Amino acid sequence: VSIAITVLLLSTATILAPAASALGNAIWQTISLEQLRSWPVPWKEVVASLRTILATLLVSMEVIALKVLSAVLEHPLQVGFFFAVVASLIMAAAIPGIEDRRHSAPAGLADDDDEQAS
Repeated sequence: VSIAITVLLLSTATILAPAASALGNAIWQTISLEQLRSWPVPWKEVVASLRTILATLLVSMEVIALKVLSAVLEHPLQVGFFFAVVASLIMAAAIPGIEDRRHSAPAGLADDDDEQAS
């Protein structure tokens, strides 16, 4: 069930792929900084470059979030359907665990429940 939920999220949640791409790009830019390959490390230049990378990442995330929000406002039933499917999958996954706990309950508790019902 967790695989189904993951596939459902990755295939229908339009924010995940662009956000992961923007985050990956920011990480790659950070790793590729030339200032980190020199000695002594020019920390002021590194911090300035990191600020630029972070600002670009935040702008990208803002644009992505605004696109997704506008899509949600245009098609709210599609979002509701998505959450309903995810909730039903989570509930279906929880049922076996609930049944196992119910069957493994001490016998005395089950007898008390039967006496109270009578």
